[in-house]
Amino acid sequence: MVFQPEDLLYSPEHDWVCIRGNMAYCGVAPFKLTGIRRIERICMPAIRVGDLVRKGEKILDLFYRDYRIPVYASLTGVLKEINPVLETGQWQQIINCPMGAGWIIRIAPIGINTRHLLQHTLYKGRFL
Repeated sequence: MVFQPEDLLYSPEHDWVCIRGNMAYCGVAPFKLTGIRRIERICMPAIRVGDLVRKGEKILDLFYRDYRIPVYASLTGVLKEINPVLETGQWQQIINCPMGAGWIIRIAPIGINTRHLLQHTLYKGRFL
């Protein structure tokens, strides 16, 4: 699965969300991964499918050497799926394809509010 840039909305923390029908995929923007060659470990809080994830809540930390890259939920919703690459240790997918196979979680949004998010053209103009 690959998400088209124009379908993405970006948070001020450089995380993205793609809303597809009644589901939303969340991931890390490539800008946030600048200079990260590989992910050496991941620290994910004890969240499970069915849990409520709140906008701005940290969903995991990525680690590379001394760098800690926090990843936040861009919307509030019920957690429907954690990307299997996180559980199987195929973390390089997050680096290689952050807007595709490297998505982090899929949620069912509650009360979608995207006013705090940037459209791709605005984000691109500022950070890419």
